[in-house]
Amino acid sequence: MSHPGGARVLDELDSRPGSSTSLLRTVVAEAIGPAGGWLSAASLVALMREVGVPAERTRTALTRLKAKGLLESEQRERGAGYRLSAEGRAQVARSERRLHHPRAMAAGDRWCVISFSVPEKDRDVRHQLRRGLSGIGCGTVSGALWICPGFLADEVEEVVAELGLDGRVTVFLVDEIRGTTPPPEAIARWFDLAGLRAAHEQFLAAHADALTSYAADPTPRTAFATWTRVLDAWRPIPYLDPGLPAFTLPEDWPGQRSIELFLRLRAALREPATSYVASVAAGAPAPAPAVVHRAAPADAGAVLTRLHLPSGHRQGIAVGPDVAPEVVAAAAEVLACAGADPQRRLATVRPRVGETRTRTEDLRWFVERYGHEYTVVAATSAEAGAAPTDAGPEAAPEAAPAPDPALVRACAAAGCALVLT
Repeated sequence: MSHPGGARVLDELDSRPGSSTSLLRTVVAEAIGPAGGWLSAASLVALMREVGVPAERTRTALTRLKAKGLLESEQRERGAGYRLSAEGRAQVARSERRLHHPRAMAAGDRWCVISFSVPEKDRDVRHQLRRGLSGIGCGTVSGALWICPGFLADEVEEVVAELGLDGRVTVFLVDEIRGTTPPPEAIARWFDLAGLRAAHEQFLAAHADALTSYAADPTPRTAFATWTRVLDAWRPIPYLDPGLPAFTLPEDWPGQRSIELFLRLRAALREPATSYVASVAAGAPAPAPAVVHRAAPADAGAVLTRLHLPSGHRQGIAVGPDVAPEVVAAAAEVLACAGADPQRRLATVRPRVGETRTRTEDLRWFVERYGHEYTVVAATSAEAGAAPTDAGPEAAPEAAPAPDPALVRACAAAGCALVLT
């Protein structure tokens, strides 16, 4: 029994946040509509480059989304490009409702209860039904009895209809759930509250400083990169968290704080991000990403947060052995907030065997060989081959010492930023 419609519902959140395919979904959803329903392939490649995805991975991700039926190729006067398919437009509409208009039950609101009977011979479609219900935030009372807020009833019926199970599923809307078990205990059994809490807390930790970082470089380009990362990380949360009533949740539940942070970020970033998309779509040349950045040790956290855009194999931060301890600590914190293990992803560039100090040549060799695995390399001016000067890291760019040109070229070729501290 084949159910392509149900597969489309289940596919919507299959891409891991931060992956090339997930980031492309986010960019497409935000960019193609405001750009008039079509974007050139070159524009999509340029936009994805802003979030750390190289051209070859973008092209692979475009092929995947086209194969999934979300994008369609279309040749126009400006060249090859893509538009959303009918299914793609439907997914964007669903995502817009979920992501940007979070809802929550109040005391007295109705519950939606789902009962189904699917025989063993159709266990594959039964598995898809359970995945579909779980994917829109339903909880499990028992194997064939599920529950969610009443305002999700339409989405439940959409999952059921697309799987062709209308005659095997019954949906109830009820005003009250009775029993000897207190509601908070029942909710804790039916829903994965530990997983929901972890998702909210990870989002809060990863993006708490996003506005501060944006304030340091408040350009549409920075807004686009920041907003895309924020939205991509937020995307699974409104699907996993159905909006349970507050009286059923622990007092320290982080969900409301997470929602408030997302809405603040949206208010600050979405409009300038959209203007950046418009400029790229219009063919305005984007300036090449800056390779060399400067930060005083006390400001390293904000700079590293802005520059650390992990994607694919590029997940780490590297530091020279002479950088200040505050910089190393900031790098570890940025990695942890991004969900990476600093013990695995924070590398120190060591001197060659027999040497006591890391030289510029050692740093350049490291970048040429391993730079594709790192978003940022942080080093002192001396380690980076900059001539001695009285100008500190806060000096104007024209007054600050220039690092070794060969090292800068190596960083540019590897796609990683060089931060002088």
